[in-house]
Amino acid sequence: MTAVTAADASGGAGPSTAPASSPAGPSRPPAIDTASNVPPLHVILTTAPSAPVPAPLTRPRGLVNTGNMCFANVIMQGLLYTPHFYKLMTVIGRTVPANLGRRALMDATVDFLREFPLESSVSPPERPPTSGKSTPLTTDQLRQMSWQQDSFIPQGLYDAMMENKRFEHMRSGRQEDAEEFLGHFLDTLHEEMLAILTRLQANPPPASATWAANAGASALAPAGDDAREVERPLSPSETEGNGWLEVGKKNKVSQTRVTKARESAITSIFGGKLRSTLHTPGTGKDSVTLEPYQHLQLDIKPDYVTSIEEALKHLTEPETVQVHAPNRSGMVDAKKQMLIETLPPILIVHLKRFEYDMRGGVQKSSKPLLYKTTLEIPKEVLAPNQQGVPPPRYRLYGVVYHHGKYTTGGHYTADILRQNQSEWLRIDDTQIGVISESDVSLLSPDKQDADRTAYLLFYQRITDQPGSKSAPAANAQPQVKRPAAAVKGKGRV
Repeated sequence: MTAVTAADASGGAGPSTAPASSPAGPSRPPAIDTASNVPPLHVILTTAPSAPVPAPLTRPRGLVNTGNMCFANVIMQGLLYTPHFYKLMTVIGRTVPANLGRRALMDATVDFLREFPLESSVSPPERPPTSGKSTPLTTDQLRQMSWQQDSFIPQGLYDAMMENKRFEHMRSGRQEDAEEFLGHFLDTLHEEMLAILTRLQANPPPASATWAANAGASALAPAGDDAREVERPLSPSETEGNGWLEVGKKNKVSQTRVTKARESAITSIFGGKLRSTLHTPGTGKDSVTLEPYQHLQLDIKPDYVTSIEEALKHLTEPETVQVHAPNRSGMVDAKKQMLIETLPPILIVHLKRFEYDMRGGVQKSSKPLLYKTTLEIPKEVLAPNQQGVPPPRYRLYGVVYHHGKYTTGGHYTADILRQNQSEWLRIDDTQIGVISESDVSLLSPDKQDADRTAYLLFYQRITDQPGSKSAPAANAQPQVKRPAAAVKGKGRV
């Protein structure tokens, strides 16, 4: 990695303090989208494009670690370089009026993104004076040094988080889990958007009047991809249990249940659905549950799981479970299989490296898992509605690493692909350097650093999702019968 610190240029230690969420100078423009063609507010807060979204090139800045905050720093850097998220939050910053309720984290996130100026608006770094004996710094070294000198403390974000109880653990200064923090962060934004939508429905502007009138009814119906598989019950008495009969290939009937969840732009960007099928002998039909996910969590423990593709296949391997069967006494063996029903525009993969041991402690697995900078989703892990079309392809744009052997400490860093895909950055709090693509992908187990392991992988879809709104599935959709009788229970099967 090519990197230079402020101390390298000045001959002494760099500054120990940094501005707290303050612009570096009066010429810093807000990094926002200036397009005037903005859709209605309810559309902004509930949907996201499935196709790749271009994002402006922002100037990198380091984030000061104020005490075991590296877990938050890597996540915020990853979200900054997530095109759909950047686009969403900057449009929200221009369009959501203040009278729609308090949204502390949403406003703080908009302000955080504005701390990163557009690259075209930044003057090139000046060369510091050097003595005759000093080796002149290269343009790249000057550029990286300016990124580090411009580091800041995202205090506004911290303050907004402290208003929510789910972030209370951050007060203690303990090292936290980056994946858990990401989940809390996105969940909070999701809830703030739903609160705005509720207020918007009660008092809609003209552009959202039709949506508000229909919002109550549409909340009970499957949305988007779910509508391909099932249809709304014909009477309110049949809504209990979310049960439908789905007819697939060869007229095979299955009982389909949908886990209810209100959608927001956050779930549209990061969320997908898993299809869990339970086949119980003697029942005459399978039980299918569609469940949302926000991060795809992959078990990497088995010896044969050596790559991201194999981890995906392991997720969808059939397993035998014991269940109670109707009209039978005792337990019977049933076959359960998980498949990927829908994939989001932004796919975040969580490699499960931390697990409980027999004594109740948590151990870390430093097992190498191979991955490239492109990912084609294996066909065998996809649900029936995605068969018969080319499998989705993704481009890696971020990797979060955990350093250390233990779960109670360690450190987090990140590799991030810039918005124009011109170069990869290695970010370690305030330290930012340029690396090559070959430094990011892990193509051989012996290449992995013994102390640094990939923990979160950030992918952007580069082909449309089969069956998405922008790319209808080419294969015929299954027929749908009249809803079945109510089925109790909503848990995973």
